[in-house]
Amino acid sequence: MKLLLTILGVIAILAGIFDLISPDYLLSVGKSVLTPLGIYIIAAVRVLVGILLLAGARTARFPRTLRVLGFVVLLAGIATPIFGVERSVAVFNWWSTQSALILRAPAIILAAVGAFVIYAIGLNRRVA
Repeated sequence: MKLLLTILGVIAILAGIFDLISPDYLLSVGKSVLTPLGIYIIAAVRVLVGILLLAGARTARFPRTLRVLGFVVLLAGIATPIFGVERSVAVFNWWSTQSALILRAPAIILAAVGAFVIYAIGLNRRVA
């Protein structure tokens, strides 16, 4: 479990760094994913990540924080298909017209959350 969460954290850090460097590429990828199938894939990934965070929280340095993060991601995954494609496209179109600073803010948050997950699960921590 810790290995999976470490990989997840590394992916989050790399995605955040890549989004900081090239937000336009991420916008083009995001626009192509906003289809009914894409929404369900995004929802499934969010639910999976939420379950991983909840499962790994038991042995983490910050179990409550990881549980809260896991619940938030899980609920986002459940809400994604309910939100729908039309609203997602509307939000995406609004988002893509924002300034570069606002476009890059989630990248910083994503990288920070990835680093926190890696630190919180602590690969070298022993369970009593």
